[in-house]
Amino acid sequence: MLDGHALVVRGVSTVALVAVAAWGLRQTIAPRAGSVTPTAAAWVERATPSWTFARFVGLTAVNPLTALAFVSVAAGLAPRLGGTGRAAFVVGVACASAAWQLTLAAAGSTLRTRLGDCARTWLSVVGHGSVAVLAAVVAFA
Repeated sequence: MLDGHALVVRGVSTVALVAVAAWGLRQTIAPRAGSVTPTAAAWVERATPSWTFARFVGLTAVNPLTALAFVSVAAGLAPRLGGTGRAAFVVGVACASAAWQLTLAAAGSTLRTRLGDCARTWLSVVGHGSVAVLAAVVAFA
């Protein structure tokens, strides 16, 4: 389906990853107007557990690799599963995804309360830097 469009997909993916990395780094490094606290630290303080969980769910939902993996497994299993098996598969994937999202939200909440502003800022820089490295890998692989 995408055989002839690999270059376009790679280019769009690279641009999207660079944009995410640049926006995140800018938000982390640029101080808020009238504040000496980095934006990332101030933003983290406003995050509630339910908002954090919703954000992780949303990020997973728009992750193309998650969707591709789900569709691939579902397509491979479809001939072997009946209606009940298909429903059980969807429920199982939803439960596994929810468990993963809860784990990420709990870890984020725990780190938020235990790390200082400087450590959170550095973690944010490292995380967004990793996205930039991933963009380079996608672009040149």
